[in-house]
Amino acid sequence: MKNILTLVCALLAVPMAARPQLETGRLAINSKYSIVVPQSIGYNSFEGFRLGVGVSYEGAPWQWNAYVRHGFNDHRWKFGGHATRRLDADGRLRATAWAQSTVAATGSLHLYEPDASLLGAMAVSVMDVDRSGGLRLAVDATRSTAATVGVRVSDVEPVVSYRFAPTDTIAPDFRETAATVGIRQSLTFISAGSAVAVEASHAEGRYSGHRRFGYSRYICDIDVSTPELYTTLLAHRAGVHICAAAAEGSVPATRLYSALGFRKKVGIETDNTFATMRHTEFAASRMLNAFFSYRIMVSPVKVAYEPRYWPMCIPSVTLLAKVGWADAPAGFRSYGRGFSEVGFVVNVFPYVTRGELGVGFHRRIGHYRSGKGADNRAFCINVRLPMGP
Repeated sequence: MKNILTLVCALLAVPMAARPQLETGRLAINSKYSIVVPQSIGYNSFEGFRLGVGVSYEGAPWQWNAYVRHGFNDHRWKFGGHATRRLDADGRLRATAWAQSTVAATGSLHLYEPDASLLGAMAVSVMDVDRSGGLRLAVDATRSTAATVGVRVSDVEPVVSYRFAPTDTIAPDFRETAATVGIRQSLTFISAGSAVAVEASHAEGRYSGHRRFGYSRYICDIDVSTPELYTTLLAHRAGVHICAAAAEGSVPATRLYSALGFRKKVGIETDNTFATMRHTEFAASRMLNAFFSYRIMVSPVKVAYEPRYWPMCIPSVTLLAKVGWADAPAGFRSYGRGFSEVGFVVNVFPYVTRGELGVGFHRRIGHYRSGKGADNRAFCINVRLPMGP
C-alpha cells in the first residue's frame, strides 16, 4: 500500500500543463516522437516498481513503438516493440510486426492487459514470462466494423505456482504457434464506446518435455453503456460488460481462462474483476462473466453554473453487481453454480485532475459464500488518473 500511495502522489504532483498529454498516456517530445508513460513507469505485486523508457513514433506511412524496463522485485528486464505500416492512403488497411520479452497476467481474457493502464495492474501477482512475436493485418471495413487476422509464435515460461491447482505445482514451459482472427463491431447507435468483439484462435505447440498439444480458444466480449442522462441536480449512467469464453483441446494451464479475482486486505478497484475472489482462485475451460454498474453523480451542469462551490469536485456513487460461471477441467475448482458479489464505490473527488479517487466495498453472496466472514468482504481504493494506453 505504501508503494501504491507513493506512486499516486507522484502522479498528482505532475504540473497541470502536462496533464492533457497524460490523458493519452504520452508525453510529447516533438510532433512525431513521444514518451509512453505506462511503459516507462509502473507498479504491480509481481514486478514491484518497474522503470524504463517507452518511445513511440507517429508519421506516415509508418508508426512504431519500442520499450525497455526493469522490475525491481523480479529482477528481470523486459523489452518489446511493434511497427505498423499503412497499406492504403486513408490508413484503413494496416500491417503490423511485433516482438516482446515481457510478463503477462496468467489466464488473461484480454479484459486486462498489464500495459493498458498504470494503476489497474497493481494487484496482479500471478504472471508468466512471454517471449513472443508475430504479424497482424487489420482492416477497417466500415466506420463501425474492424477485423484482424494474425499469427503469433510464443515461448512461455510460467514462473509462479498456479494457486488454483490443488497440487500447487509450476506448469511446464512450452512453445506454440497460433493463428487468430477477430472482428469488432461498434454499437454507436446505443452510445459511444459500446461494442461487440469476437475472437477465435488455434494453436499447436510442444512442452519442454517434447509432448505435443493443440487447442482452440474463443472469446466474445460485449460492452454496452447508456448515454449519460442529466437532470437538474444529478447525472445517471448504467452499463453492462459480458464476456463468454471457451477453450477446447489440450490446453496448457496458463492458456486456461482466469476470472481475475483481485482480493487483498485493501485492494485496487479494477473493472471486470471480482473483488472477493483471489487472483487465479480457479481456472476454466469455459466461463461466462457479467458485470453490471449504475452510477449516480452530481450533475456537471450544476458544477458548471456554480464553480465556486464545486471546484474540481464532483461526488458520485456507483452500484455494482457481478456474476461469474465457470466450468473447470479435471484437477481445478469449478464454480458451476455461479460466483456472485455486490458492492458500491463512493468517489469523493471524481474528476480531480480529470481522474477519480474513492473507496469501495464488496460482499460475496450466493452459493459460494465462505464460512469465514472476512473472506466474503473486500475493501478497495479507487484510483483512476488520466493515464491512457
